[in-house]
Amino acid sequence: MSGPPLHTDQQNRRSDGPPSTAPIAGLGNFWNSAGVKHALRAFLKAISVGTLTGGLIPLCLTLPLAVSNYFQPMSGRPDLLASVYLAGFPIAISFGLVLATSVVVGLPTHFMLRKWHAGSRPAYLIAGAIAGFLVPLMVLVAIEAVGGFWMCFLGAFSGSMTALSWSNSFERARVA
Repeated sequence: MSGPPLHTDQQNRRSDGPPSTAPIAGLGNFWNSAGVKHALRAFLKAISVGTLTGGLIPLCLTLPLAVSNYFQPMSGRPDLLASVYLAGFPIAISFGLVLATSVVVGLPTHFMLRKWHAGSRPAYLIAGAIAGFLVPLMVLVAIEAVGGFWMCFLGAFSGSMTALSWSNSFERARVA
């Protein structure tokens, strides 16, 4: 076959029929590929592990308060919604911080470590712990919450566990 090489939009086009439905040549069915499914599953698992790690310790404090508030309300009347909100607040805050940090800091860090061929478990743990410490610190400084700096250590623990889960997912994929 002679002639100029096919351009990207022509690669999925048959010479005797209509163009294919693949939006970008070479990607085919991108979202159904095994690599994307594995990465998405690893990301969701890491977010879940980080959320639970960062939220369960404060939940141990707010859950008894919520139960007590429901049966002996501070406002004079029982309010189930307020008690559920009080109990679930640490998990909700943890989820928001872990998700935002994972997208804004974690994924770029992962791509940089891969580009530099430095993606080891200790590298991920150190990066996760540093990010987990600094993000709550920045939030606490921004809202001028002087008494909440203990949460930076909880954030470092949560960040390192998120990074460990992410790292383990790719270690298992490399071994398999």
